[in-house]
Amino acid sequence: MEVFAKSVAAILSGDVMKEVSPFFEGLAGFFVLGLYGVVVTFQPLPFGRAYAAYGGFFVVLSILWAMLLDGFHPDQ
Repeated sequence: MEVFAKSVAAILSGDVMKEVSPFFEGLAGFFVLGLYGVVVTFQPLPFGRAYAAYGGFFVVLSILWAMLLDGFHPDQ
């Protein structure tokens, strides 16, 4: 579950800063990205396994986020 939370935090922080945003949104992105760094310390798995699981979640969640919230549709 921590890997999922870490993936969401990374994606959310990037989405907040994607457009020209008001200062408070940038500040929110900053704190969410900080949360991303804290969540990794709670991983009970060895680093390699945690990193691989995070990578898988990040790729899938990034594509889903883009499709659902940004209207992106993959070509193939």
